[in-house]
Amino acid sequence: MMHPTHRTELRKSLYWLAGLLAGLLLVQLFPAPDAARGLARYLPLHTSMEVLSIAMAAMVFGIAWATQKYRPNGRDLVLGPGLLGVAILDMSHCLSYAGMPDFITPNGPEKAILFWLAARSLAALALLCAAFWPQRHDNRLGPRARCWSLACVLLFVGAVHYVVLLHPQSVPPTFIPGVGLTKFKIDFEYGLIAAYVLAGMGFLTHLRQDREFGLTRLALAAFTMAMGEFFFTLYANVTDIYNVTGHLYKIMACAFLYRGLFVETVQAPYQELQASEAQHRAMLDTLPDLLFELNRQGVYLSVHANDASKLAAPAGQLLGRRLGEILPAQAAAACLDALAEAERSGVARGQRFRLALPSGVHHFELAIARKANPAGREDTYLTLVRDITATVHDEQRIAFEARLNASLLDLQHSDVQELEADFLQRGIRHVERLTHSPFAVLHFVHDGQDPELAACSAGAAGGMPAQAEVWRQECAALRIQNRPPPGDALLRWMSLPVKEGGRTRMLLGVANKAEDYDRQDAQALQALAYAIWRRVVQRRQDAVILRLSEALEQSPHQVVITDVRANVLYVNRAFSEVSGYSAQEILGKNPRMLQSGLTPRSVYEEMWRRLPQGQPWQGELVNRRKNGHIYTEIVSLYPIRDLSGQVTHYVAHKEDITVQREAEERIQALSNFDTLTGLLNKKSFDERLALAIERAGASHGRLSMLWFDLDNFKLINESLGHTAGDELLVEAANRLRSCLGTQNALARYSGDAFVAIVPQADQASVALMAQEALRLLQTATSVQGHPVSVSASAGVAVYPDDARTAGTLASAAELAMYRVKEDGRNGLRFFAPEMQAHTQRSLELAAGLKDAARKGELFLVYQPQRALGSGALVGAEALLRWRHPQWGLVSPAEFIPIAEQSGAITAIDFWVVEQAAQQLRAWDAAGLPPLVVAVNVSAAQFARPQLAEELLHILQRVDVSPQRIEVELTEAVALKHPELAETTIRRLHDMGFKVALDDFGTGYSSMSYLKRYTIDKLKIDQSFVRELAEKTSDMAIVTAIVRMAHSLHLSTLAEGVETAEQAALLHDCGCDEIQGYWYSRPLEPRAFEAFAKGLPQRGA
Repeated sequence: MMHPTHRTELRKSLYWLAGLLAGLLLVQLFPAPDAARGLARYLPLHTSMEVLSIAMAAMVFGIAWATQKYRPNGRDLVLGPGLLGVAILDMSHCLSYAGMPDFITPNGPEKAILFWLAARSLAALALLCAAFWPQRHDNRLGPRARCWSLACVLLFVGAVHYVVLLHPQSVPPTFIPGVGLTKFKIDFEYGLIAAYVLAGMGFLTHLRQDREFGLTRLALAAFTMAMGEFFFTLYANVTDIYNVTGHLYKIMACAFLYRGLFVETVQAPYQELQASEAQHRAMLDTLPDLLFELNRQGVYLSVHANDASKLAAPAGQLLGRRLGEILPAQAAAACLDALAEAERSGVARGQRFRLALPSGVHHFELAIARKANPAGREDTYLTLVRDITATVHDEQRIAFEARLNASLLDLQHSDVQELEADFLQRGIRHVERLTHSPFAVLHFVHDGQDPELAACSAGAAGGMPAQAEVWRQECAALRIQNRPPPGDALLRWMSLPVKEGGRTRMLLGVANKAEDYDRQDAQALQALAYAIWRRVVQRRQDAVILRLSEALEQSPHQVVITDVRANVLYVNRAFSEVSGYSAQEILGKNPRMLQSGLTPRSVYEEMWRRLPQGQPWQGELVNRRKNGHIYTEIVSLYPIRDLSGQVTHYVAHKEDITVQREAEERIQALSNFDTLTGLLNKKSFDERLALAIERAGASHGRLSMLWFDLDNFKLINESLGHTAGDELLVEAANRLRSCLGTQNALARYSGDAFVAIVPQADQASVALMAQEALRLLQTATSVQGHPVSVSASAGVAVYPDDARTAGTLASAAELAMYRVKEDGRNGLRFFAPEMQAHTQRSLELAAGLKDAARKGELFLVYQPQRALGSGALVGAEALLRWRHPQWGLVSPAEFIPIAEQSGAITAIDFWVVEQAAQQLRAWDAAGLPPLVVAVNVSAAQFARPQLAEELLHILQRVDVSPQRIEVELTEAVALKHPELAETTIRRLHDMGFKVALDDFGTGYSSMSYLKRYTIDKLKIDQSFVRELAEKTSDMAIVTAIVRMAHSLHLSTLAEGVETAEQAALLHDCGCDEIQGYWYSRPLEPRAFEAFAKGLPQRGA
């Protein structure tokens, strides 16, 4: 990449190169006229061209030789002596040309050509060395380098002359008259062309660097020499046009060399010098400081000042005069001392002096540097004078503020035991020192009375009356009098009133300063006056508080005293005990540090509306103790006035009522919130629901009520205990709260029922919210170390679509929830009108079930079971039936779920077992063979840990052996609580009961529990038997179940056998027993007894 500084020069050189190439092409393309093939009188023309090129080469040498002394440069060191050698060889070439007098030896073309080739070779060598000279070696060039370079070139030139003049035969011939150039001559010329082109390329590679001047001209010179040498490969006669053109190109190449070297060694440094001078001049013009050149005696040699107003005299009057003649003695001495230091160390900085100018007193700072001049001339000193008036003023201001702050600090930390008169006298001394006044006086001003003298300067009491009279008249504002009227007792004075509440309370004055009082003095007087007054007021307040504190410290209630800005001045012991803050931590601070953020802003607004008007305020504040605990207190605030009626303090009496408020909140919580879950209770929820319906009706809006009821929650209470049930309810409440959010009212309505109000939501959003709540409720949790997963049923009713009152809306949501229960639980249902009638029947059935057994409405029927191998009656399954007085026979599929949901199923199960046992006793008495009766156990019953003992107790009471009862349970019941099921089945088996697994194949169908549980029989579900003859898949399943059962030493019984074909197929499969309508429908006890007694006759 080329550096941008070379672009302009390169563009010009490219134009030259293009023109020269065009000339070369023209000469090459167009044949020369016959007249140009041998020019007459060519010798003078040749001589003139050679002399011109020799002069150019000599100029190049002159520039390079002269500049090497001041600016060593390897490129110039090679080109200068090299071009001198070229000039000497070209001179010998010119003198040896045909037609010239013999030059030592006879002249001729061969002799001239040899000198020519030597000159061109030396030029190519010099250009190559210059093009590839490493610039890092320039620093190694010593003062004798140019002499060595010149000696080498002259040695080379001498060697060439020796060979050409004395031994020309040692060089191959270059020209044959009448024939032209030899091959040696032409090849040599092409070698020179290559060397020139290589040198030109070498110069171009340096264009990547900055501050390399003349490179493009040097490259152009190398390329021009290459083109010139090309012409010398073409001529056949030493006087033809090609020879002339080659000489012209050589002259132009020398001119380019001179131009390139001139730019690098003369023009570029001169331009840099001009730019540097312009830059320095611009810097001086922008310099705000004064610049002088002085000699050691302090004589002004030159002056540069952009702001002449800062000069002690006009610039023209300064030149040639000494410092002592212009500046005051003190300023001149400071400057001469700085010159002496600069003479010793070369530089001097930091000396300052003052100078009175028409614009005022200015402060200056010196910076002097010694300037070394050429040998024989005296050194001079460049002196920079900077106006530092603003800096000095800042330093003085900072020093003054430091003294003022020290005085204020001293006044603030005065000893409380110090008398007020001594304190005021100390304040007067501070005033005198800071304002440089020998006299100061302080008065207290009372309404309607003359100012009272409180303190004054020592020894000034005798002159007080007149001076006090002056200041008594100046109580309105700050007054400075630097030019008192004639006859005034004071030379100059300044007074300042201290005001509070719009009235002057104190007057402080100073007088007789040696200089005029200024703004800084007024600032000091004002700061000290207010500091003294505040301290006096504080001391007086402290004295009052001290007298009150002895009595207030004994008060059992908190007492806080503040000033009118609410800064705490006093707290008693009770305050520290309640808040936790000691007196040292609260004094001087605002009571807002106690705020908890729980007190409404309106309370504070009302407080500060009354207090500034002098009115008392009473109310409750919720504050925060130091330990972070919140407490409530009742506060009474009273303003305290002075004799003039001005409010000076506020007193607060505070009583901690936290315990009282917490008791009230607990009572409120007990009446509105559920104590277990922290949710709203039924009473509070009904009120919220009524209010929400009222608001929705007023705004024509909608709201939804959600009713959640946990499924089979009673089993948790019975199996794990009520403590575990309570823990599960709390977890369910937390999950519902996190899902429904705090913006929706949520309550525990009863037992395991939760209700919520969702206003302004469409049906889809409510459904998604309820489904998410059901999902969260079903997520497994741990209750007292037991993993528990419980589902829930949810019903939704919408106002005003489903109901318009709170009671009917709640009933509708509950009905929708019960429909989910009837449909299998763990789901969501929106209320529909037809549910009302269905629910009415369900409610009546649930109510009837409670007394159905006592009223004799429940009864058992028995379906016989037959052994396929022998055909004998082996037992029966007891099936529950209900004959309702209003509804007639009710299907077990309808009333069993209601019994489970209402909790009546447990009592019914025990009733069934007892009735089955009593029936066995009756059949035994009737002479029937010993039979086994199978009874079904519900999930709620099976979850009871003491089930086995309870069943055994019933049989013992009836006097029936446990081997006569077969307990049936489904896969779902067995696998719901695997560990509990395994324990219960084992205990039943140990007591003698038989255990059968009902509906096998329709549940989880896990094989592992068959190994864990002590099961006696598998009952194949009728869904596999119904199409046994038609579907080979059912046949395969039944066969697999039978074989698996036999391998585990279990018997099998097929349910729902309705045809002889089915019985035959089951017999072929190896099934042990069957029951179904093909054998017998369920029979009442007497019919069963008759069926059993009639079997032999039927078998015969």
